[in-house]
Amino acid sequence: MAENNGSSMILHSNRFRASVVQPEALAQYQPPAATSTWRPVAHAELRAVLLEQVAAKGLSLVREQYGVSASGLALFGVMDLTGPFGGSERGMALGFRHGNDRELPITLSAGARIFVCDNLALSGTRVVLRKHTAGLNLAHSISEGLDRFLSVTVKLEQTIQVLESTPVSDDEAKVRLFDLYYQGVLSTSLFRAASSNYFRAEALQFADCEPRTLWGLHNSTTRAAKAVGVSTQQDLLIQLGRAFGMVVDGGQQVVLAG
Repeated sequence: MAENNGSSMILHSNRFRASVVQPEALAQYQPPAATSTWRPVAHAELRAVLLEQVAAKGLSLVREQYGVSASGLALFGVMDLTGPFGGSERGMALGFRHGNDRELPITLSAGARIFVCDNLALSGTRVVLRKHTAGLNLAHSISEGLDRFLSVTVKLEQTIQVLESTPVSDDEAKVRLFDLYYQGVLSTSLFRAASSNYFRAEALQFADCEPRTLWGLHNSTTRAAKAVGVSTQQDLLIQLGRAFGMVVDGGQQVVLAG
């Protein structure tokens, strides 16, 4: 997964084996031929329409990151945006994925980028756009999806504020981290990393993990998640969002008819 500032993230997934891809390289991945009932979406086309509709909503792109599966069919991305919420501590983030394998529909996830540590937090609610059917109007679907994204984003910010104001004892923090491990959300290595991030935050100078609050604990897990590849990372961050109550309108998935 590539960032336009030259840095990169580790990509590894048994299913997708995604690789770092610069935005301008997306054009080299051509989709399969369309059929009478199915319309694939080129990765470069999806990016172009996303950028067009992001601008139409009054948002500005700050950074973009992409990973493409080994088959070239699946795309994973994150766009950091400036918009109606955030400020000095965090900004908006749009996570998305899609696949021309007839398995992954275009899916958007509302998130927040925490500036001090460059952590990415994602809501536990996904917005699923219309599948790649022959009648797909990509611009309309993306526009509708972004409207829903903005709604989820505003509510996500409100949820984050609650997490920031909710204190956590060390005993409760240990229980919550172990539950994430026991439920399979965190692997052994991620459990150890998150525990170290939280309980040794001051010594490690991890300011985002220092608050003895649910938000500080959440940050310890998302900081650990940086070691995970993008195709796996989005699912992990969404699971973490759900575990910390960052699910909007009581639903884990919003499907738009398109």
